[in-house]
Formats: sequence, structure tokens, C-alpha cells
Amino acid sequence: MPESGGQANLSHDLRLPRHFRLRKRAEFELCYKNGRKYHTPHFLVFVLSAEDRQIPRLGLSVSKKVGNAVVRNRLKRVLREFFRLYFRPYSSVSVSKPSVEHCAADITIVVKKQADATLNLRRTEAELRPLFERIFHSSGLCGSLQPQGA
Repeated sequence: MPESGGQANLSHDLRLPRHFRLRKRAEFELCYKNGRKYHTPHFLVFVLSAEDRQIPRLGLSVSKKVGNAVVRNRLKRVLREFFRLYFRPYSSVSVSKPSVEHCAADITIVVKKQADATLNLRRTEAELRPLFERIFHSSGLCGSLQPQGA
């Protein structure tokens, strides 16, 4: 039976590391100002290519207009899981070796107020995957979008 310390390590391993996230206001504003903007029914997606890196970074913005904290946090978890499945530039074994090579982009996803708590991973994938396939196929940033481990 695993110790409580083992469970904490498992939780830590599943987290999105800081260097794969947009964290500062200036990074978000740069993506909003200079990135390409794409619309879907529930999301507004900004993509900014970054030639100085070989990893994608994710930024999430969920307004209070979307719902209460429980709904907003759930939507962020679903989007992070989508990012983990399709863009995860590291494996759980080794962070130093990217599994999505040369995917140099800052991706900011703004959740529209039409989104609600019923938006699950399957619906999110059905909405975002074709968009990212089109984006990355036309720009050549990441190649084809395949789930990790598939």
C-alpha cells in the first residue's frame, strides 16, 4: 500500500511544470497582441509562434462570467488535460526529452461565457482538436496532433 508521500509524488508528477505555462501578464498580453486569433463556439484561442523555444506553453483565462469557482476550475482542469494529451512536450519518465518536437508556440485559451459545467474532455477535444490540426498543419509548428501514448 503506498504511503501518503507516494501519493504526493504522483500528484506532483501530473502537474504541468511552470516552464510549460504562461504565468506573467506580459506573456499573455504579448500573445493577445501578436498572436493569431481563432474562434470556436466555447473558446477563443491565441497562438503565438516562439522560435526561441522548442516547447509549447499554455495560458488559460476563465472569466467570472463563465460561472462560479467550481465551474471555472473544472474547465481549467479539462483544458490542461487536453493540453497534456496532445501537446505534452515531456514524458513522465524524463522531462529533458520532448515528445512533441519543435512545437514552439504560446497557446492562450480564453473560455467564452457560453461554456458551462457540462463541457467535458470529449466535447473539448471535438471542438479544439480540428482547430489545432488546422493551425499546426498550416504553420508547421507541431506536425500532426496525436494523443501521447496512442
